[in-house]
Amino acid sequence: MFTGFYARDAPPSGILDAATIAAQGLPTDSLTPQLTISAGILSAVATLIVLFRLYGRAVILRVVGWDDYCVIIAAVLALGLTGTMFASAHYGLGQHAWMVGYANIEMILKYGYPLHILYILSLGFSRSSLLLQLIRLAPTPRLRKAFWFLFGFSTCFTLAAFLSHALICKTKPYLFWESKDPTADVRTGRCISYGTLQLVMGVINIFTDFVVWLSPLQIIYSVRLPRSQKVGLFIVFAFGGLVWISAIVRLYYARVAAKMISENITVDPTYRALPIALWSNIETHIAIICCSIPTLRPFLRRLLPASIIPTSSSRSRSRYRANDQSYPYELEGVEQFKKLKPDNTAGTSRERVVDV
Repeated sequence: MFTGFYARDAPPSGILDAATIAAQGLPTDSLTPQLTISAGILSAVATLIVLFRLYGRAVILRVVGWDDYCVIIAAVLALGLTGTMFASAHYGLGQHAWMVGYANIEMILKYGYPLHILYILSLGFSRSSLLLQLIRLAPTPRLRKAFWFLFGFSTCFTLAAFLSHALICKTKPYLFWESKDPTADVRTGRCISYGTLQLVMGVINIFTDFVVWLSPLQIIYSVRLPRSQKVGLFIVFAFGGLVWISAIVRLYYARVAAKMISENITVDPTYRALPIALWSNIETHIAIICCSIPTLRPFLRRLLPASIIPTSSSRSRSRYRANDQSYPYELEGVEQFKKLKPDNTAGTSRERVVDV
């Protein structure tokens, strides 16, 4: 999509020698380390957290749910996304175009095609994982129905975004990276406008992330918990706000890139396109981390002393024994959501322990 000259007197290869770069006063700095370092660190952290989650649930609790399967798929797709970014960095993403050349620019765009698809799918499965957790924990049927609606909406949106990007040039995806005139391709109907697609999907994505990642706060507010635990849970799930903040920043840079394409501005595309990949990486991995942190309690309970990660309170156990109720098993482990339910027969209140 990016062709043409981006520096004065550029040779056919598009790569300028050091003397020409110095004579024209062109910059030679690189943003590539920002991408590779952040992608490597976030990928490692997200993978470890998912492994800790699976150890706690599959090995310790011996309970694995659909939310765990979703986060596994999201993590695998995120690893693919990270690999794609490293491959793009190898060809010069983050460097100035006059140091990269036309052939490498085409390779970067070629990797940009699966990068968009992996980003969409990984984010979609992360949202599904969180929503499936919320459906299980919803204290009322009304909330459960609301979360099922959000799950259906998120699934439909993910599918629509996937198909829109996969078929951006219909049955000729190679036009995404080989097109000589993207504007003409859009005008003749050969491709969908990249800018319009990014704007529409980006706005819906931000709205969906905003609703989904703030939904747990409703459950935390409606259940009975010690104040310290409730504040901690508020902080953990509010941290998910970084997901939609990252989506906003990514949309801004995607719009900048779309403007460059629509106006055939080909000045330094490899340098200017890096923020899109950077923020896509941040958003994807933060989503995986945030939907997994609340499920780490079984692992942390095994790893750390009981004084640091307390188990179920003796008060709750004695309350159940007093009412001749068997103490509810810890279903899935992280934070115990304790909701008071009226006991019409005993005239007292009893606690129900539901784990994430």
